[in-house]
Amino acid sequence: MATFSIAASLDDNFSRETLDPSPNFPTYDFVWFGNKGDVAYRGYLRFSIDILKGSTITDAKLTFHAYGATNGAFTAKIGLLDFDSCPEFKDETDPWDMAVTDDPAEVDYPPTDPWVDNTDYDSPEIKTLVQGFIDRGGYSVDNYIGLRLDYNDASKNDYRAFDSKDLTGGTVAVLTVNYTPPSAYTPKVIMIQCSPMAKKNGIYRRLKNLWVPRKKLWLPTPPVCVPRGIMVQ
Repeated sequence: MATFSIAASLDDNFSRETLDPSPNFPTYDFVWFGNKGDVAYRGYLRFSIDILKGSTITDAKLTFHAYGATNGAFTAKIGLLDFDSCPEFKDETDPWDMAVTDDPAEVDYPPTDPWVDNTDYDSPEIKTLVQGFIDRGGYSVDNYIGLRLDYNDASKNDYRAFDSKDLTGGTVAVLTVNYTPPSAYTPKVIMIQCSPMAKKNGIYRRLKNLWVPRKKLWLPTPPVCVPRGIMVQ
């Protein structure tokens, strides 16, 4: 199991549909998503992950720490932002129009109702989103996965808030992933012949009478030295 936490102020954010007075809130103490005051809000998260490409994701979830108590049932959507590595959510960059992928598709998320202050809540299963991210052609270890929490069908004042990185003493959002790493190549032990003098001088004779300086001989496992004249397979 691997856990990844929001690490910096610009790794979480929320944005609203209207532009006046401001559409973008990267340094607030909380992240909103849903509908507040008849205005739609989206939340955004990014996590640097170090899962090897080729891994199989068996399950994944987000965990939020509630900031304030709210109620009202609605179904949000969690989507994968369409980046090989999601950029920071900077103050001058409104993330509202950042696209999410169609494949993998967004995941329905009906947040717990009521939402109790100072309580941890888990998202539904989002393994398809994490798998889709590490399967991207441009993915490499330590890239940032970006996730969007969309208001979807929220009615007026159906919203949720959770602690952001900027809240002093708060509890940041966490991405938890269980996965199976790709099958590792396990090389066989390489048998090579060597004489006492060759070993002393740092020179080995490999198969087919090939002599190479020891310091330039690359082997996936430490060589096994056997007496000269023994058949090597």
